[in-house]
Amino acid sequence: MRRADLAVDAGYLPPPEAPALLRRALRDPLCVPPVADSLAARVEEDGSGASALRTVAGLIDVPAKRDGVSGRIADPVEAVGRLYASCGVRLGEARPWRARFEALPGPVREAVAALMDGVARSRTDAEGALGRLTPEERGLAARATGLIADSLDEREARRIVAAAAKIDRGRMVGAALELMAAVEAARAALKAFNRDGQDTTRTDRTNPSTPLRTGLEGVEGDVLAAFETPAGAVIVGGPGRTVYRRPAAVILDLGGEDRYEGWAGAASGSAGLSASVCLDLGGDDVYVADGDVAQGAGASGVGVLVDAGGDDRYESRGGICQGSGVMGVGVALDLGGDDRYEGGIGCQGAGLFGVGLLMDGAGCDRYRAGAAAQGYGGTGGAGALLDRAGDDAYFAGGRLPDFREPGRFQSLGQGYGTGIRPFAAGGVGALLDLGGDDRYEADYFAQGSAYWTGAGLLIDRRGRDLYVARRYAQGSAAHVAMGALVDGAGEDVYRSWGVSQGCGHDLAVGWLLDRAGDDRYEATWLSQGAGSANGVGLLADGGGDDQYLGERNTQGSGVGDRGYGSIGILLDGGGTDRYSGQGRDGEMWRDGEYGAGLDADAEALW
Repeated sequence: MRRADLAVDAGYLPPPEAPALLRRALRDPLCVPPVADSLAARVEEDGSGASALRTVAGLIDVPAKRDGVSGRIADPVEAVGRLYASCGVRLGEARPWRARFEALPGPVREAVAALMDGVARSRTDAEGALGRLTPEERGLAARATGLIADSLDEREARRIVAAAAKIDRGRMVGAALELMAAVEAARAALKAFNRDGQDTTRTDRTNPSTPLRTGLEGVEGDVLAAFETPAGAVIVGGPGRTVYRRPAAVILDLGGEDRYEGWAGAASGSAGLSASVCLDLGGDDVYVADGDVAQGAGASGVGVLVDAGGDDRYESRGGICQGSGVMGVGVALDLGGDDRYEGGIGCQGAGLFGVGLLMDGAGCDRYRAGAAAQGYGGTGGAGALLDRAGDDAYFAGGRLPDFREPGRFQSLGQGYGTGIRPFAAGGVGALLDLGGDDRYEADYFAQGSAYWTGAGLLIDRRGRDLYVARRYAQGSAAHVAMGALVDGAGEDVYRSWGVSQGCGHDLAVGWLLDRAGDDRYEATWLSQGAGSANGVGLLADGGGDDQYLGERNTQGSGVGDRGYGSIGILLDGGGTDRYSGQGRDGEMWRDGEYGAGLDADAEALW
């Protein structure tokens, strides 16, 4: 067999609007491991959120039209003027907030100015990206999540797809990068601000933490400055406890155990808030929301939430939250602490006609979501969850019942990409965990899985991990798609029922690659290197004393169909292994004309 024999027939390749990553994988399935390695290396080497966003947008071939490197403004009054100008409004002479700005320490003034300027620039680009949409079409972002639950008729689905095609996604990503650059400028300015909320660059040690009676509804507690602008409210919270219950263009919070109810760095263009940023410098904070669009989300707009530290809790009963973009860009960055994330449908790094990114810097974190989460890419979208370190737990499911099996649910996450069958090409979803002993739990369609011209990737670089799923999972794909699970090292356990662990069905490619460790694979049918309906399924284990438990159509199984083959291959690179299926330690075996397995000493597998 030649490398070219693994390719999907060129006559069945997806349309040009499908991601180039998918088209390349279908032409050459063996390219998938190095592509996954390159992706993980870029994220690990450059830990910045801006770099991660550029990488995620690149998964769907969207280059940013700006790079977020514009100069910042240090004067708050000038920055407010730009904020007004971005809405086409002239800043008048009445400026009751100016005295309060002047009472703030220099670094705080500079930081809030950078954030306001960033929102002004981001708003201009976001509005430009949406310029071809009617007001009614902008409002379709709120309906687009119905595509996930398959609750829309085809006519409305096509209307949403047609509207989303008018968005300049490159300009929208550039708008997000402008806002993230402003956050970095603000953080740099605030390095001179100590933990007590005092300006260390001044000799009078002015303490700005005196509570302010703002007159602005929806904010209370330790508030240093707050006022309305045509682009949205600007709020500066002090180092004490502050409660935020309203949308805002800018929130800068200097610390404390704060509570955010609702938006928190979320933007909705249809609601007139096309750019929003929230920067919290630390503390054990609580973020709660009852509806959609919250906690670092963009719906027809750009939203950025950055929490610099603390053991934080993020809870949302709705969707489009916690680093998700629908017809926009949403970014949520938590830079440290043992955090907990709970969300509904379309959250925790989800992109649909846009880009979503949730990145957690360190700590032992818990992620729980209903569906379409933890690295979900729908049509025209890319979504990613990036966790840099810690013993983490992921769960996705329980909200969307699957018709195939009573009591089971569609997870659509943990590295899942999909399109809208049969008329819209898919997106790319990715979950990258760079270290720690992790636990992944899901049901149908998860853990490096894809459907209908989509691509899904789950990459875990190191640690002793447990993967539990039911079907269409752990490196599987169906209907001209590509799904891959790549685990770098550790003693791992994989448990699934069927169509998993390196399975390609119907002109699709499924990959499971485990590079090292004493691993255990459990599945019942069509798994562990299995192909069906002209699909390609590959399982490769680089070494260790492994166990493979399988029954029918497993461990290198492929059958002929439609006049040519479905290829299934299992490769084990060494160690003393045990098989309950057709595999044999230290030997080669065949399963019909198109299935095979090889267990032999090898220095490396991909």
